[in-house]
Amino acid sequence: RVVAVPADENGAVQRSPYSETSIGFTVVTRETAPTVSKVEFTNTAPTQDEFLNRLQVQFAVNDSSSHYVTGYLFKNEAEYNEVVDLVNDWKDAEPETKADKLKALQDRLETLLQDGNKAVCLIPPESRTIGVQAETKVETTGTTVQYTLTDNFAMQPQYGGWYLLPAVRTMTTVEGKACSVWTYYTTTTGLQVPCIQLDKPLAVRSTSEYTGDAVISDTQSAESGTDTSLTVQRVAVQWPADNLYTAADGETMLANVYEVTVTPTENNGSPYTLRITVQPKDEYEQDENGETVKDENGNLIVTTARGAVLSVEKSVDNGATYFTLEPDDGSWYLDTIQAKDEDGNPTTEEHPTKLTGAILQEGNLRRYYTMKVRPMLQYVAETKTYRLILPDLAEVVYVDPNDSTSSQLTPYTAEVKITAKGANVQPSQPATIDPQQTN
Repeated sequence: RVVAVPADENGAVQRSPYSETSIGFTVVTRETAPTVSKVEFTNTAPTQDEFLNRLQVQFAVNDSSSHYVTGYLFKNEAEYNEVVDLVNDWKDAEPETKADKLKALQDRLETLLQDGNKAVCLIPPESRTIGVQAETKVETTGTTVQYTLTDNFAMQPQYGGWYLLPAVRTMTTVEGKACSVWTYYTTTTGLQVPCIQLDKPLAVRSTSEYTGDAVISDTQSAESGTDTSLTVQRVAVQWPADNLYTAADGETMLANVYEVTVTPTENNGSPYTLRITVQPKDEYEQDENGETVKDENGNLIVTTARGAVLSVEKSVDNGATYFTLEPDDGSWYLDTIQAKDEDGNPTTEEHPTKLTGAILQEGNLRRYYTMKVRPMLQYVAETKTYRLILPDLAEVVYVDPNDSTSSQLTPYTAEVKITAKGANVQPSQPATIDPQQTN
């Protein structure tokens, strides 16, 4: 073993016991690593646009220097915790084992990164050693380092809920000094990427022409009369299939469930909730080998189109339990309730709403109509629009100039709320529609 000692005043030249001297060198010291007290996302309920283009993470640090950052996303908590343990092993290691601990950390990260479905790095490969520069803000309340994830990384909706392992290091411009080592921020529960919050459904009040059976009689309270067909204008609430995301394999709907709560007016029934499950993306015909099939013009054959209604379920106990509504000629009738027949077997019952009012017939003869209507859900495939047709009339059938009350509409529905939901996303804020509000 040879023990070298300084051969000059600043230690830049070393001398052995045999008087040999080394070539001059510069001893470089590192900046002190920053202390990180907190890391958080600046928006915990990002829209799709914010998530894909402007999602930011913010470090609270103890110094006012400039900083480099890096970060890794892990799909599963198990792999995140495994890497956190390796980070702690390296951080707490004695000097003689620190290099080995760092190599173990780097090797495990590299193995996980090779499988893009387990982990991804937020910065380019060529920058992983140094990091990328982030914005440092020095304020009276402290110093923060902000970094926009999408500056160097293509965020995708599926990364919502993944675990973030962020790190920051202090930069230096001082000659003879090097940047600090990395300070990794770890938590016992893990810092998860916020999921996209779906956009509120673009619901609007509209009207829908409806033709159905009616009974015409001479008095408003008559129990019988002449059967006829009558066309009326009913109130509807409609909204488009939205929250589209364009992926490499085409457009997909991040919202694949709409939760609709209908609140009747007082004495006109109890609130009920619908769970409408829809097709998130086009599904194509496949052959026996699982290959997509094309038509004679070379186009893929769509078997189930994006936006199509797959099922409609109803709950009358605030979403605690649901039962399935079966379609009837393209409509789902929402007044249906579960019941039991005389033998105790499960069945369903219809509970239509009875509309009454004046009607003017041939010869300026004023008579009265009675008509039973059922609230229904329809899907308009051509425009990818969902339409909820309520029992409420949008306009009276006949206004008697001699009766000021004949223009008044009877309200049956007080409110409709529509919330978009999906997998690996946050539900939207509800779109609230007052069916009686015409503007």
